[in-house]
Amino acid sequence: MNERPRLSPEARKWIPAAAAGGLLVVVVFAGVAVGGGGGNEAVSPDSAATSTTVLIPDSVPVIATVPTTAPITKTQLGRTLSKGMAGDEVVELQERLTELGFWPGPVDGYFGDETRKSVWAYEKLVLGVPYSEPTGQVTPDMWDDMQDSFTIAPRRPNSTPNHTEIYLPEQVLAVFHDDQPAMITHMASGTNEEWCEEVTISPGEYGNE
Repeated sequence: MNERPRLSPEARKWIPAAAAGGLLVVVVFAGVAVGGGGGNEAVSPDSAATSTTVLIPDSVPVIATVPTTAPITKTQLGRTLSKGMAGDEVVELQERLTELGFWPGPVDGYFGDETRKSVWAYEKLVLGVPYSEPTGQVTPDMWDDMQDSFTIAPRRPNSTPNHTEIYLPEQVLAVFHDDQPAMITHMASGTNEEWCEEVTISPGEYGNE
């Protein structure tokens, strides 16, 4: 198989921003919590404590149609793709997910965990599937729609060009660079339930002192 393109360094550098965005879920409880920021500015504890929580109405569209004069050439799936499958069809899926800003992992033709998480995020964010009901599978009809000319747009109003958006109802995290999606992925913020479990540790066992 020929060498396949991998995620660009420009997109990979936003992975730490996504991790920082994940931490925001712990301290902010809202329909949508967003971490703003532009460039390489450091965030102090004081500024973090006063960061703004923005509630985004359901009416804000996440899909923006991209006008095109050239006809769209689509390929057809002969099967439903799911975890564990491999081949050129999976390569095409991974390439398209990457183009849209999702994070399917390396474009290697193998439908692994990262590709499935990207499909989960696509189902929830683009198709409107409830957060607990994504299948992680790509049907022929779903693949046909995925090839339409569109992009994922930021929901946050008046945002800085570089920022992170966390969609709690959909359980999706999106990192934007210059208002373009650099990484969109599935996330899990938990149920806010408190729990406590007692454990017994034997001194000296497994290095315990």
